[in-house]
Amino acid sequence: MKKAVLYPIVYLLVACASETQKTGLEMIADHYGAKTSFAKGFNTNAGVTRTNFTVKVSDSKMIDTLRYDLTSSNIALMLYESFDEDERAAFDDIIVEIRRDTVSKADKSSYDPERLKVGLDQAAIFTNFSDNFLGQKFGAISDNMAPEYQNAELASNLSNYWKGLITQHGRILGYKRIGFGVYTTPKNEKLFYYSGILNFRDGSKRGYSVQTSQNVDDNHLMGFKFDEY
Repeated sequence: MKKAVLYPIVYLLVACASETQKTGLEMIADHYGAKTSFAKGFNTNAGVTRTNFTVKVSDSKMIDTLRYDLTSSNIALMLYESFDEDERAAFDDIIVEIRRDTVSKADKSSYDPERLKVGLDQAAIFTNFSDNFLGQKFGAISDNMAPEYQNAELASNLSNYWKGLITQHGRILGYKRIGFGVYTTPKNEKLFYYSGILNFRDGSKRGYSVQTSQNVDDNHLMGFKFDEY
C-alpha cells in the first residue's frame, strides 16, 4: 500500500503595505542604509495554515560588515515594533530575507511574533542604558544593575570612560541599536543580547552591547560591554 506524502502549500498574497508597515520598512531602510521590499503570504501544512510577513533587505554596506544572525533578529524586532496591535496578531511568522554582496544566496530566517514581543519589551532596558550613558547619568546605570552585579565604583568608572571617549573622538552625536539575539553565560543562563553603536563627532564609531533577562518582570541590567566597532 502506498503512503500519501504531504507537501506544504505556500501562497503569496498580492497586497499593499499599511501605513504602519510602510513606516517600518522605511525605518529599516534608513537605519541600515538599505533597500527594502515586502511580501505577505501563508502556507498550509497538514491542514494547518500560518500567515507570514516577509521583509526583504538588500544593498546595505553596513549589513555586509555585521553578524547576520543578530542583524536579522533586530530587523524582525524593528518591523514588529512598527506594527499596530491588529497587525501584530495577524501574522504567525515574521520572515527576514537579507541579500548581502558577500554571499551569493540570500539569508532567510523566521521569527515568532510572541517571542519578538518579549524581546521588544526588554529592549527598553537597552534604550534606557544608552540614554543614561549619553546623558552622563552614570549613577542611574549603576542603580539599574542587577543586585549580584552591583559595584560601588561602577558610576565613577563609567564617568572616566565617557571622558576618555569625548577627549579622543569629540561629542557623541547619538546611538542606534543594530543587533538582537540571545547570549548564553558561562553558567548556562540565557539572556537577551542587544548590540549598538555610538556615533561621534569625528566620524568614528564605538560598539557596545547590553544584556538583559528574558523575564519581562526583571528590568535590571544583567551586563554591558564597550568594544571596537
